[in-house]
Amino acid sequence: MQDEKVRAYELDRLEQEYRKQSQEVEEAYQAYRKQSLEDAKVRAAQASVKLTDKDKLTAEQFATRASLELVGAYEQDKSVTVARIVDDIRLLTDEQRTALQANASQLLANIDDVKDKRKLIDAMQEVRNPDLLALEVARQLPVELDRRQRNRDISRRVVRENEMHASGGISPEFYEKHLKQ
Repeated sequence: MQDEKVRAYELDRLEQEYRKQSQEVEEAYQAYRKQSLEDAKVRAAQASVKLTDKDKLTAEQFATRASLELVGAYEQDKSVTVARIVDDIRLLTDEQRTALQANASQLLANIDDVKDKRKLIDAMQEVRNPDLLALEVARQLPVELDRRQRNRDISRRVVRENEMHASGGISPEFYEKHLKQ
């Protein structure tokens, strides 16, 4: 009996120490995550892509050709034309896509469908600049680290409640008053 109490005491002490250290790690991670997001936002806001005159010329000519295609397309064919232009945009370099963004209004003026506009905008914005990607990576950091701990606590609570209910530990009145929702 004494050994069982000592073991329970030691386990409880270790559990408390574990929870304390887990909380410290979680707080440190939250600070790291917040700082990473802030740093990435600054990097993304200040991101620049070096454009050559050739990139600008390529983008300008691409926009002119695409605009002519859109103007010449029949209304029922516009979505097909937009899909083809989006595919062509994906063939451009990041620098050319960035330069093309300056001509976005020229392309979008000839499209009425909101979904098609969105597809075209997404294609033009798909630039793989490391500073812009840093923000996307930072946004994908997990929100919390102690999810397993929380799941384990919930599981233990459910098991204990089921054991109490199975052993008659919870009366129907107690259940109705406190647990039923």
